[in-house]
Amino acid sequence: MPRLNFEITGDNSNMVNALEETRARIKEVSNTIEQVGDGLDLDSIEDKMEALNDAISTTEEYIEECMENIEEYTERAEEAAKSGDFEAADKFTAKAQQQAKYIQGATENLNKYKDALDLVKNGVGDLTKTE
Repeated sequence: MPRLNFEITGDNSNMVNALEETRARIKEVSNTIEQVGDGLDLDSIEDKMEALNDAISTTEEYIEECMENIEEYTERAEEAAKSGDFEAADKFTAKAQQQAKYIQGATENLNKYKDALDLVKNGVGDLTKTE
């Protein structure tokens, strides 16, 4: 869970900045909730939680698949390098690196979905209001 860190001084600009960052993060999580729910009729908290849990599960499965791909591409790159086919080794290494980038993006989304689920579970009201 995100937390606020700021020094207490006569100047409260750090605290104000931290609060603004928190407000921006809450808006971002709110947008994530809306994106997950687009096209769905989510009338209840349970429906929202189910949709977020589905998004979490799907994203976790995707990350797992990418990790398996990285393992396969790494093995194939090693085999190609051992056989002297450095062009193929480079190709498989590049594919493994691309999968790692996919994992990074999916992990960011996964964290957003989990944050959104926490907010829904805790009964946070309208997250789009700034005042």
